Amino acid sequence: MKFLVESDRREAWLPPYRLTLYADDRTGLLPNEVFGVLEVLPDFRMTAMELAFDFAQEQMNRKFVREHALFGKSRPVASKGDTDYWGTRRGSKRVQSYLKQI
Repeated sequence: MKFLVESDRREAWLPPYRLTLYADDRTGLLPNEVFGVLEVLPDFRMTAMELAFDFAQEQMNRKFVREHALFGKSRPVASKGDTDYWGTRRGSKRVQSYLKQI
């Protein structure tokens, strides 16, 4: 796991810093890693969360996801290149599906 702390605000209304946690491809984010970082931030507020699910290519492909995936009320929007999207940028939920190159 690695994490990134950004402290240079682009706009005055943004919070003083931003924390991003990056999961290990093999193990993901383990609870003790997340809580270890958050325990030094007593007044944190979560504003966005991104979840990633990795599948073996033999099990899941782009066509299968387009035909079978359900993401609540989010509807498919125009694909860009090799990425498919559901929901809008301004909505509370946005899903993207793509083949991860290892």
